[in-house]
Amino acid sequence: MKEGDQVICIDNNFPHIKEFGGTDKKQITPKKGDVLTIDETLGDFLRFDLFDSEETFNWWHKSRFIKF
Repeated sequence: MKEGDQVICIDNNFPHIKEFGGTDKKQITPKKGDVLTIDETLGDFLRFDLFDSEETFNWWHKSRFIKF
């Protein structure tokens, strides 16, 4: 998997979930069935801009995704 590839989430059992305060209802983790475009890779981990904030980058293990 590489930057720009589309992947589908096949397992949303992630090791942890981050919660942010306030009224922001933004989806904070990929859900099973979501089709996403990889914005960056780091070894076995993928990053999607959709789940990042100005303060936080979130990395997701590639075992939870397959190429779409």
